[in-house]
Amino acid sequence: MRLQGAECVHVADTDGLSWKPSAGMNAPSERYDGTITVTGASFTTAAFPVMRARGWCAVVSWPSTGTPVGTMKVQASVNREANYPDKPDTALTEWVDLPFVDMTSGLYVTSFAISGSGSQGLADPDCYYRWIRFVYTRTSGNIVPKIEVQYKGVG
Repeated sequence: MRLQGAECVHVADTDGLSWKPSAGMNAPSERYDGTITVTGASFTTAAFPVMRARGWCAVVSWPSTGTPVGTMKVQASVNREANYPDKPDTALTEWVDLPFVDMTSGLYVTSFAISGSGSQGLADPDCYYRWIRFVYTRTSGNIVPKIEVQYKGVG
């Protein structure tokens, strides 16, 4: 067993939500880097491949800038991709809400509240699906999200 993956940094693409690889990175981590303010809208991140993962954890954080109020959840898909195995595409159409471990309480939950500033740890030690994505449903305010995903897989 070995750690597998490539570090990526989220960069502002035309949609502002895509995972983009950074050259020369080796650590198994993904980042939604907290440099983009999402104003007046809910959002869904691009799909993140976990098909080779045994489990994953994530830390979602947001500064008080914009006084966000809303909820965040994780969705999973087992759809096969039509193109390259680590790049999501339009074939990923079936998503379900995923229960995950709230790292503060140790309980399984399906979403968490976002209000003011803060951070939230979440994990799924039993990963039996191919893709995950994060869905933020806005109630009010603006958010500057940062999402980091770490996973352990078999290579």
